[in-house]
Amino acid sequence: MKKVIALILALILGMSLAACGGANSESNNNSSKTSDSSSSKEENKELSDSEIKSRVEKALLEQIKTQFSEADPYSTKYSIANKKKNRKYIDVYGTCTLYDKYGKITTGYSDGSGSYTKSFEVNLSLEGFRDNCDID
Repeated sequence: MKKVIALILALILGMSLAACGGANSESNNNSSKTSDSSSSKEENKELSDSEIKSRVEKALLEQIKTQFSEADPYSTKYSIANKKKNRKYIDVYGTCTLYDKYGKITTGYSDGSGSYTKSFEVNLSLEGFRDNCDID
């Protein structure tokens, strides 16, 4: 008797899983049909402050790793001063202070030349392109 009940429950569970899987594939088909109309909405996409902050941090980390051999990107402190939106990008301006892996302030260069505080500009793409970061 217990085996029969277990078998019936297993069949019901299997049918319910199959039904759920069918609903997902239909919604995927509908979303692919509307992808053309959503691409025009991407141009007017608004980014939240947390999304902007996250993307700026990522772009700064990548640029500091490549541009400043003595700086630790994860210890760098930064502040955003201004944001300007145009059709394809959000331009974010600010300053960052470089630190080494020991928490000591650094210019980022092995010879110690330059300033500890740098200005930056990050261009956040609204069209799915790679974000760009320039540090002066």
